[in-house]
Amino acid sequence: MRLRRIFLLLILAILIFIACYEFFILLASDAKEDLIFGYIDKKGDLVIEPKYYNAMPFSSGLAAIQSDPDTIAFINKTGIIQIDKHDRSFFIPDPSTLAPYLFHENYKSISFDGKQGFIDKEGNIVIKPRFDTVTYFSEGLAAVQKNQKWGYIDNMDAVVIELKYEDAGEFSEDLAYVQLKDKYGFINKAGECVIEPLFDKAWSFYEGMAVVEVGGKHGYINHEGKIVIEPQFDHFYGHFKQGMAMVAIGNRWYFIDEKGKVAIDLQPYGYTLLYNLVTDSTFYEGISLVKDKDDSFVYIDKTGKPIIEKRFSNAHPFSEGLAAVEVDGRWGYINKIGDFVITPQFNRVGNFSEGMSFVALQKTKTR
Repeated sequence: MRLRRIFLLLILAILIFIACYEFFILLASDAKEDLIFGYIDKKGDLVIEPKYYNAMPFSSGLAAIQSDPDTIAFINKTGIIQIDKHDRSFFIPDPSTLAPYLFHENYKSISFDGKQGFIDKEGNIVIKPRFDTVTYFSEGLAAVQKNQKWGYIDNMDAVVIELKYEDAGEFSEDLAYVQLKDKYGFINKAGECVIEPLFDKAWSFYEGMAVVEVGGKHGYINHEGKIVIEPQFDHFYGHFKQGMAMVAIGNRWYFIDEKGKVAIDLQPYGYTLLYNLVTDSTFYEGISLVKDKDDSFVYIDKTGKPIIEKRFSNAHPFSEGLAAVEVDGRWGYINKIGDFVITPQFNRVGNFSEGMSFVALQKTKTR
């Protein structure tokens, strides 16, 4: 069992490395395309002029930007540098190609001299790099690892839950999964075991349920540890969001509801679900993004019906009421009835976060 767990962790590490590698390949392609990045508001007005080598979404009022391929700095919403640039390796990337450098609860993980810690929004090191691995702050605590044991610290750098676990996840809904003797259970913020370690693997709670693995199959438990959806699925993606979750039996993917019943079987519609690191079919703001048989992107509701008749060659999920779509090689933003709020004009875009989105234009173009 231990060898199997090590193998799975190795595979996860490889996937995270690939995600980050793909992101930096994306940066290289930006340079080849000779793009410059800036930020727009929800009216489409440029609020931070395009001048960056690359830009990323805002979180906690800050956004990571690059003025060159090798360094990262953070700006505020007026474009003023809040945290001076450091070598890219100083900031620990999250496993996401679209938003790898986010602040969580006003803290960002960093790496220095082979150890990891945290900075605050002013760039001050508030938790000195002394751990082998850190995750991120969630509900006031962060999982940290030292000498192959995991525990939790608070934002004052105090160890509040002893480093004794083989694996540990972020707190969500007041519980965190931990691994002891090759089995997973859940603890509360006092470090008390509230769900005994009985599972082969476990994931964080969302909307009152957590995915668990038993005998190679995935199901769902509630906060009391009771199995509410029997382990039967070969694959899952993400977690319950807005009452729906993506699961698969064999290679056939479904949306299920909170009782485990199939809510949407997209195969009869000729749709396929998206489940990759760039975009996915998780429901956002009551809308899911899928592909049709012609490989075009379609927005559907919770009955599986299209809410927007238009099809797009590329598209992002809805965020803050708008979704980025590509038309004839240019990106713009639509509302939930499919009308363009911001006309297609950009070479690359992000999703709106905190009222702003990054966009990219050719260096030779003026707006």
